[in-house]
Amino acid sequence: MAEELIEMGQATALPMPGPSAETSASRRMVSLSAPEAEILVRVSESIRWFAEEFPIEFHSYCPPERWKDVLEKAGVLVAGIKQQLASGASSVVADAQSLMSIMDLEECVTAARDRRLSSSKMALIVSAAGAVGETIFGLPWLGLPAYIISLAMVLGRPLAEAVKETPAEPFRVGCRHSSGGSLGTSLGDHTDKAKVIERVIVSMTRKEQRYHWGAVRPSPSEAESSICLAKGEFRVRIEGWSEDQISLTEGWEVVPLSDCLVAKHEISVWEPCGGVPRKTPFGPILEDSGFENTFWAEYTGPLTGGICRRAGPFG
Repeated sequence: MAEELIEMGQATALPMPGPSAETSASRRMVSLSAPEAEILVRVSESIRWFAEEFPIEFHSYCPPERWKDVLEKAGVLVAGIKQQLASGASSVVADAQSLMSIMDLEECVTAARDRRLSSSKMALIVSAAGAVGETIFGLPWLGLPAYIISLAMVLGRPLAEAVKETPAEPFRVGCRHSSGGSLGTSLGDHTDKAKVIERVIVSMTRKEQRYHWGAVRPSPSEAESSICLAKGEFRVRIEGWSEDQISLTEGWEVVPLSDCLVAKHEISVWEPCGGVPRKTPFGPILEDSGFENTFWAEYTGPLTGGICRRAGPFG
């Protein structure tokens, strides 16, 4: 059934709009390179393979009736990506909410794999103990109970999860997305850096701009490009141009852009304070933090070169 839902979504897929298409807070488009788009296609194929090879675990932990909308969105997303890749596009535009749906589904499947491995390990230990007791200690009555217990571990855990009215994370739909935020995300505390992306919108100047993660010397052109940086759980997405020169401080490294596409909150940073942030393929900045109160910060310091920067939204 999962395969049918994915195919259903692909059958109704429409061509994805390009970067110039009209966007809104409820529909934001993100730009992916061709290799990153191919990774998403492989992720969807991995999900489908798991559903076919391990139907008990998939239908128990990620039942299609519960994940129907997410599966259909994933199908539409993958179909749109395949269409753009087939046309020879060097970059692919995808809907942010659909992207978050496939991430949510992948998280559920990954957890299902982990549960299956854990159950198999425990079942193997119990079976081995029964075999040892039966052959070495001469306790023939241990074999059958050990087999029944190991079978219950392999089948019982997924079946127990399937009958839960309210499944636990990450088997609950919407762990990554709900109706709360501008991107459909479930917003958490903005101090939780594992759930936050700092979005650095590089200004159109050729003067070096320094930040806590390093520096960028812009080279404005029509070829816009983005780079994802990571330091532990911190993520920074630099939205500039392909010829920009970037230097990093100790501890920061360049990681795949896919690591900087989905988060529970985005903090945008740009300069100068009085200016409007430059438009990029990632769409407009968030205007609301998703919390009861929203505020913005304007600051100058040793790294800004006397220029005022604006950051937010915080809440």
